[in-house]
Amino acid sequence: MTDTNDKYITMLYKKHPIGKNEYIYKPKKSIIVEEENDMFYDKDNNDYYPITDKSIIDDQISYSIDPYVFYYDEYKEKLSIELNREALETDVLNHFYKEFEEQYYYVKYANNKLYIASIPVDKQSYMDGEDLNEIEYDSDLLKNIEEGKYTKEELEEIKHDLKFRKSAIDELGELILEAENKYNSNHEVEIDEYKKRGIINIEKLYQQVTKTLISQDKAAKEFITEIAMLDLDNSNRKGILLTGDTGVGKTKLVELVSKYLDRPVLVIDSTQLTIPGYVGKDIEEYLYELLEDCDFDICKAENAIVFFDEIDKKGSSKKGDVSGQGVLNQLLKFMDGETYDACQDTKNKGNTAVEINTNNMIVIAGGAFTDVYNSVDSKPISGFTQSKNELERNINVDDFVNKAQMPREFMGRCSVIHLNNLYSSDYEKILRNSDESPV
Repeated sequence: MTDTNDKYITMLYKKHPIGKNEYIYKPKKSIIVEEENDMFYDKDNNDYYPITDKSIIDDQISYSIDPYVFYYDEYKEKLSIELNREALETDVLNHFYKEFEEQYYYVKYANNKLYIASIPVDKQSYMDGEDLNEIEYDSDLLKNIEEGKYTKEELEEIKHDLKFRKSAIDELGELILEAENKYNSNHEVEIDEYKKRGIINIEKLYQQVTKTLISQDKAAKEFITEIAMLDLDNSNRKGILLTGDTGVGKTKLVELVSKYLDRPVLVIDSTQLTIPGYVGKDIEEYLYELLEDCDFDICKAENAIVFFDEIDKKGSSKKGDVSGQGVLNQLLKFMDGETYDACQDTKNKGNTAVEINTNNMIVIAGGAFTDVYNSVDSKPISGFTQSKNELERNINVDDFVNKAQMPREFMGRCSVIHLNNLYSSDYEKILRNSDESPV
């Protein structure tokens, strides 16, 4: 660091990977830097890129600086006046850190662009009232998970914490910011297209849904979070599998979310589905019904929520089963994003077909999976006593594959959310508290 260049004061951030090309940047310390050729250097000659520079995606770069820097002398002068004495360098750095320590960044790199959201963590997050800075993960999170350093309960907490970090941005500050390109004229940052539409307000939607759907708070929060994640970035084309006994509220949960998001919903009775050419109903015919409900507004229909109900009835050990695994294999294509010729009757070649693509649809499947969840009664319990609902949440993919004959590839595409069984006390709460109660 020379005496001729201007000195700046800024915040140093540590990168915490939370997914492929997705990061949370957490404040580390305040530092003094100089700029040279669009790079910044500290007194030890360490170089840093601003968070708005694409170079930060490099796996070897663990630290970056804030997009905004301040002239050190000006900031020091301001503090000297406030302190009524000459501020030492350490005083300046300490005051700067305290002023900006509650500023986090969420960064995603996709389609050769950076998407950046500022997260002021002084506001309440949705992790049960905790602030983001109260839960820390080191940069070796994936390594520690692979080495089994977390309990199952801790992994569940980590999973949902990371999802809330990524999804609840709209309540923690301005959602997606077009970062100012102060130091690199070639840098390209764009506001996500969802900014125009409005990113899902998780807490507001949760409050709306749970006014009607009672005794399923945890499932509702998990479901809404997954929906928000898919709505924000559906590039990985994952689905959601809702499980639970008949009558616990699976379809109601889907319909309520669809209602408050003002998105069309298509509920498909999976027991009626067969692959094309066989007796039964084709996906193309259901999609035509969706188009009718949307007054043939294709754009609206292509952003629908599609719920395949009774999907557990399609489990089969026979790969050639046209009404079982054949349908589930078709559903994988549906989830991946496929173009269909929607028509009223696929068996009548005279019908007019309308092309419709499923790429932007949110795909949900649901079923009771009674055989899977009944098996928890026979599972040995070690250590502490667990309730049946707690045991049900420990069901894994192998249970669905072995007990329900669901294809492993299908289960690997779905996030499983289980709705609790309802008992007499729950029905009493529903009658007393639901805004749709007839009482």
